[in-house]
Amino acid sequence: MGVLFFQFYWSDIEVPYYKWHYDILYKGDENYDCVIVGNSASTHGLRPSILDSLGLSFVNLSLNGANSNFYLKWYNNHFRPCHIKPDYFIINTPLTGIRRYEHDASYFPFALWLSNLLQIDSYSGKILWYSKFNFLRYRNYWTRKLKSIERELFDYSDYDKGYVTYLGCPSDFQFYQPPTEKEDKHMIDALKELIVMVREDSIEILFVTPPIRNPISDSRVRLNKLTSIIAANYGIRHFNYQENAEVADFLSNPQYFTDNLHLSRKGSKVFSSILREDLRTVLDYTK
Repeated sequence: MGVLFFQFYWSDIEVPYYKWHYDILYKGDENYDCVIVGNSASTHGLRPSILDSLGLSFVNLSLNGANSNFYLKWYNNHFRPCHIKPDYFIINTPLTGIRRYEHDASYFPFALWLSNLLQIDSYSGKILWYSKFNFLRYRNYWTRKLKSIERELFDYSDYDKGYVTYLGCPSDFQFYQPPTEKEDKHMIDALKELIVMVREDSIEILFVTPPIRNPISDSRVRLNKLTSIIAANYGIRHFNYQENAEVADFLSNPQYFTDNLHLSRKGSKVFSSILREDLRTVLDYTK
C-alpha cells in the first residue's frame, strides 16, 4: 500500500513536457510533415508554430540531454511504430548530451518496457527498473530535489508542440558536461546509424546547428566540425548557425540568450524566423 501511495504522490514531481513528448507519439493522432529532434538547444530554441507558417506542419520532439545514442534507440522503439510519418527529419547538431534511453522508462508502454528489460546486452536493466516506478526513481531526497529544481526552469505557459521556454539555471545546478573523445566517437557512430535508419524510411534529413554565444569547450567545437563532415559525406543540407555570418549580430545580442548555450524566449522567436526563411528554399511543398 505504501508503494502505491508514493508511486502516485511523487507523480507530481515529474517535469510535464517529458510526458507531453511521449503523449504526442502515443496519444496524439495528428501527422506532421517535419519532425525536429535534438537536445536542449532545440527544445528551447525551435518553435513549430513559427515554422508552420511555411505551410507545412512541424513538431519538436527534442529532449534535454538527448544525444544520438538516445535517438537511435528512441527512433527504432518509439518513432517507427507511432502514427507520425513525416517527409523531413530535422536533427539538431551536435547531438550531444548525457540522457540515456532508459531514463524515460516511466513513459514506455508496458510491453515495450518489458521487452527492453529482457535485452540486457542493449539496455541497463537497473536503470529501466529505477526509472519505471516513482517509488524507486525518487527514493531519496536528492533525486526529488533535482526534479523540484528542474520544474522551476521552464515556462510551461509558453509550450509549443514540444518547444518550451527555458528560464535559466541556478549557478549551483548546471546540467552541461563536456563529452570525452570516447563519447564523441560513440555519438558520431550512432548519428551515422540514425541517418541510415531514417533514410530507410524514405525521410529526408536536414541538420540544424543553432547559434550559441560561446563554444564552451574544445569538444563542442570538434563535434561541430565532425558533424559538418558527416553532412558533406552523406549529402545532407546543414544549416550551421555557429558558422553563419547571417546571425553575427544575433550572437552579440545578450537578450536573445538565457545562457551561453540556450536561446531565450525572444531569441527563440527571432531564430525560428531566420530558420523558417532558410528552410523555405529547400523544403518541397508538393509532397
